[in-house]
This record gives sequence, C-alpha cells and structure tokens, in this order.
Amino acid sequence: MISVEKLTIVTISHDQGFSNTEEADRGTYNSSFTWFEVVVISESNHERSPAKDVQRNVHASRERKRHENVYDVRDDDDTRRWLSTIHGGDTIQLVMRAEFPAWVNYCYKAEIKLVGTAVDSDTIRPSFEASVTSKSPNIYAALNQSSRDIRVLAISPASFNEPIHCSLKIVSLDDDKIQSYDALSYCWGNLPADKFIELDVESLSGEGGEAHQLALSTTLFEALRHLRPQTGYPKLLWVDFICINQSDLVERAAQVGIMPKIYSRAEKVHVWLGSSDVVTQRVMRDVMDVASRYDDGSIEADEGQTEKIKQRHGPVFPGHLEDRMLTFVSDWRSCDFAWFRRTWVLQEVANSKSAVVHCGRDVVPWSVILRLADCFIKAKRITSLFRYSIMPPIFTSLFRLENNVVVDAPRRSGRGILEILVAGHDLEASDPKDKIFALLQFGRETSELERLPSLIRPDYAKSVARVFADFTRWWIMTHKSLRVLSAVHTNKDRAWQQMSSGLPVDLDSLNRPTWCFWHGGASSWAKATLALSETMPYRSSGDSVPDMALLAGDVDEPMHLRLRGLRKNINKRDGEGFLPDLRPNRTAEDMDLEQGGADHSATEQRL
Repeated sequence: MISVEKLTIVTISHDQGFSNTEEADRGTYNSSFTWFEVVVISESNHERSPAKDVQRNVHASRERKRHENVYDVRDDDDTRRWLSTIHGGDTIQLVMRAEFPAWVNYCYKAEIKLVGTAVDSDTIRPSFEASVTSKSPNIYAALNQSSRDIRVLAISPASFNEPIHCSLKIVSLDDDKIQSYDALSYCWGNLPADKFIELDVESLSGEGGEAHQLALSTTLFEALRHLRPQTGYPKLLWVDFICINQSDLVERAAQVGIMPKIYSRAEKVHVWLGSSDVVTQRVMRDVMDVASRYDDGSIEADEGQTEKIKQRHGPVFPGHLEDRMLTFVSDWRSCDFAWFRRTWVLQEVANSKSAVVHCGRDVVPWSVILRLADCFIKAKRITSLFRYSIMPPIFTSLFRLENNVVVDAPRRSGRGILEILVAGHDLEASDPKDKIFALLQFGRETSELERLPSLIRPDYAKSVARVFADFTRWWIMTHKSLRVLSAVHTNKDRAWQQMSSGLPVDLDSLNRPTWCFWHGGASSWAKATLALSETMPYRSSGDSVPDMALLAGDVDEPMHLRLRGLRKNINKRDGEGFLPDLRPNRTAEDMDLEQGGADHSATEQRL
C-alpha cells in the first residue's frame, strides 16, 4: 500500500484568447471559464471524493503558461485529508474542463508527480473482513431462523454527551404483536472503529454479566447519539452492524434474505447522512425550499418550460438562476454524502413505511430528497452547465414521485435484474458480493428472496468470483439467452473503447472468469454496448437457445462456461481493434496541436 505524501500537478496551457469581458479581466484569473480538475478513481471505478479544481487558465490569453500546483500533507488539515483518500490501485486523473460548449481549453503538456511511502495495508485501510469479525461472538445469542428472529438495539435514554448504553433484544418478524421498532440506514463509515458504546449482554443469556465495550465507526456512533431519546423509554432500533453477528456467515446470509421484511416492519427508517456544519445546514435549508415550490414533477420540454422552472426556483435561487443552482450543486458535492453511494440503502428506503433523512439535527422527508433530484434533472434542460446530479440515476429510476405529492415515493417495478445490476455500477459496497445480494429484490424475476434458487441465493461463504459467475450462469439458464455476456463491456477496463492512456488490461491476469458480469464499472457505458438493452431487436445469435444441459453440467467447474456453437471464421487481430483507443499514443507534435473541451482527460496516473 502507498501512503501519499505529496502530489504535484504541472500544466502548460491557455484558453481561447478572447471573451466579452477581456478589457476588464484579461491577464487575470477572474471569470476564467477553462480549468483543470483532479479526480481520484478507485479500483471499483468510483470517485474517492468530489473532483478538486487545481488550476484556472489566464483569462483571454493565448500565451502558453506553465503552472505547478503542489499538495503536501504538511500544508493543512484539508490537504492531508484529501491526500489520505488516495489508495494503492487508484487512478489519478487530470481532466480538462470548459464551462461552456463553445469555450476551448488548449493543453500542451500535463504531468502528475506523486511522492509516497509504502506502508502496511492494515495501517492505512483496514479490511472489511477484519472490521466485521472484530466483535466478540459471545455477545450474540442464537437466532431462530424458522421464525425469522432478529435482534433490535435498545438505546437507553440519556443527554446528548453522556456515554451510550444499549442492550440487544430478540424479536420475531412472524409475531403479529411484535414490539414497534425503527431501523437505521447509514453508511458504515471509515475504519477502523474508534468510538465505543456499552452493550449489556444480560438480556441475551438470562444471566448476569458485565457490559461489553463495542467499537463503532464515528458515523454510526454519531447517528446513535442523535437518535437516542433524552428521557422516557429506550428506543428500539435495528442496526445491521450491531444486530447481525457479522462473523457468522450463515446468520449473515439468512438475515440478508429477510432484509426487506426487516425494513418493511419498522415503523420508521432513519436515513443518517452525517453530522452537520454551516454548508450542510445551508444545503438542507435549500432542499426544503426547492421541494416546496416544485409540486407536480410533470414539466415537459416545451417553450414555456424555462419560465416554469424559473418560477419554481426563483425564490430559492435569486439572481442568475443557473449560477445559483450551480452553487447549490457545488455545495452538495462538497458535503460528499457517502450514503448516496452505498448499495444497501436502496432497499432500506424502498421497503420503508416512512423514511426521514437526518443531517445532524436537520430532518427532512426522504421523498423531499427525491423531489430535489427530479427537480435538478428537469433543470438541466435550461442550462448545459450541469455535469453532475445530486445522486446516482438509479435512485430516481427506482422510485415514482406522485403528482402534487412530496410525502410519498412508491417504488417502481417491472425492471429486469440485469438492468438493475448495471444501473447499480454507480453504487459502492464494502463487500463486492453485495453488489448483487443487495439489489436482488428489485428485479422482477428475483424479488422474492426467500424463494431464490441456491445458485443466486445470498451466500457469503462463496468467493466474489463464484457469486458473479453463478449469477451469470443462472441468468443465461433462466432467460435462455446470452444477452448477459454483453454486460462485461460495462465493466472497468472492458469497455469497447480504451478509456485510459495506460496499457490495456491483461485479461489473463484477472482473478475471475472473463465472461461473467462483474462489479466496478459505469451504468452509462451500457448505452454504447451493442445488444445489451432489453429492447434491442438485434441479436448476433438470433433466436437460438443455449444448450441448457451443457450449461447445467458445469457443476464441478463453476468458473467455466460451456456453450455450443458453429465456428464460422477466425479473426486474427492485427493493429487496431474494432474501435480505436480513445487515447492513442501521440507524438510531441500531436500534443502541441491538441485541444480539449469540457470532458477531455488530459493525463492520468495509476498507483
């Protein structure tokens, strides 16, 4: 593993050389609409943190100018925190940007220099497996899976700053008179866990005993502290990290199978985004204001659309609407709400009777957040400046906002599980197996989790590669189609075009079958993947049905996929492939002539 100590960004560039304010701003960095930003991409193809602006071009100047920006861990706390998010295996991208479609960012040279120290991987990034097995198993009494037992956390009332004291209680989901409880939806947070609560085990065994000190992440600790009652009765709350014995893989798989029931029986689901500060408070205030003015969500792309949207948002974003909305999106991204990147949260809010979103002491209904996302999707129609949404598209695709209602967001239905999993590329999971397990309930053919065949039923004893290979095989046999094989082109390093300036991936080095669907990719790449869409009439094999007996016979070799077909020809690759690399090798002369627009990647470095 690498601990990054210093990152240096060098650029030689200029803008288009003219503007309508050049008399006032020429030679300065004011109102410069071309710039560079740094993005750190994880191995699973997700941004580690919001893109960081590193350098603007001099306004209205065609003179090449060299800039060198150095970020050192000794500079300040913000820089240290940002550099600490960079991990071994990540890709550091330097991206050229231009504010408007007609603006041009000319880049002649770009460099990324990194200085770091090799450290023990457990020191910088403790593993998921280590975190979930660190809890002492003897604090857990066995659950009766036949009656769908679960544990709920009873949080004793106390003032905000007092230590947190809890106990665990077993209840049955099959009991019609089950005691009311709430459920928590949150992001597990950074590890290692360094906050502690007292967990009383007396109620588990029926015998006396001392309270256990249970280590939690700061995120979970703060959520419990904010939700704890100050007076009255203990609060009953279902919290996955505490209420499931994470070191018991059999129990863990069984509890995942009844997760929809756990959240649907809860009286309320509390979504915890994190603690608040000045920026988050301003963002949450705008959330409520925007939602209150955006009532029906049915604005169409007609001549009056721009005026309608401005009427909705004008009171919230006074002045130049596009500028203020861009400021809001920038504030939202700076908050970096990790909850919206977590795979499990989809089913947690989808199955809730009622869900509310907490950011510190600010509380808003979940449907209001969805309303805001829908609002900004429509607002993009009046400006080309938005590059980001406030949440991955899968959220708004899975929920339906009723007209004139902002308190209800029923779940959509009818999408196939393959389409759901491809859309889920934009989400993250601590355990890659959950990129399938957490989304099964949303597929029309996999929604009844307790009736799923063993091939795709949640099983944490399987390896990651086995989980994805089994899913791919099951999909082929269930649908009698090979369409799923096209889904590999939505995976990182498997797209039709090489999206990197580095060397192509060595398929022989992969620790998985090359034919199976995999985690880590981008949902948007599906649009450029031939024959993947459910509605695509084209099929290279026509209506041919795979040999089911041949597929079913691979029980002893699950990592092999046997298919029957006809050999028509052998293509020998010579030179460029079917589609050229997006970033071909360039000469120095090519670099001198290169110009970039809003989404042109200048260079990158992999750790």
